[in-house]
Amino acid sequence: MTWIDFADIQSSHYDYLHSVARALTIAQHFERACRYVLSVSEVDLLEGDKLGDSDVVRDLFTSMCRHHLGKMVWRMKHPALGFREEELEILEKGREARNYIAHESASDIEVYVETDAELLERLNVYSNHVRLLIAADNEVSAWEYEICERQSRPGYYERYPKIAFDWVTAPLIKSGMLVSK
Repeated sequence: MTWIDFADIQSSHYDYLHSVARALTIAQHFERACRYVLSVSEVDLLEGDKLGDSDVVRDLFTSMCRHHLGKMVWRMKHPALGFREEELEILEKGREARNYIAHESASDIEVYVETDAELLERLNVYSNHVRLLIAADNEVSAWEYEICERQSRPGYYERYPKIAFDWVTAPLIKSGMLVSK
């Protein structure tokens, strides 16, 4: 069959798909925060005369809006921007996790996930990607906070990974498919 057979989607799949929707919310936040941080970082690199040129700044922001996450993370690796290697590695893993969640996590669930055991196997991979995405979102959100508030990271930075993971996986925990850690 070439179309989705909605009758084949089991009730356990709905809890999983609910969790995927929550993870996609974090993925979108991560991408938006990367765009903001990169935009501000690149504007900071502009020399005084270019910074005063509204056309140059507008072109920079217009081009930034067209960038996909992969290109933004790649551009953040420019040494002049000053991001540390370990920070960039977190972003790169987050980018890969975002791509898995967006493009593969729900792919053909009605065809290839016929039993709860198969769904649980998929959950292990999915959970690891969710954790990597959350770590990257946490990092870039902290940078965004520091830019906007001109203060160090708040205590929420330390708590966010658990809060976010619990929120994403709540539908799976509630259904008993995943045990809270």
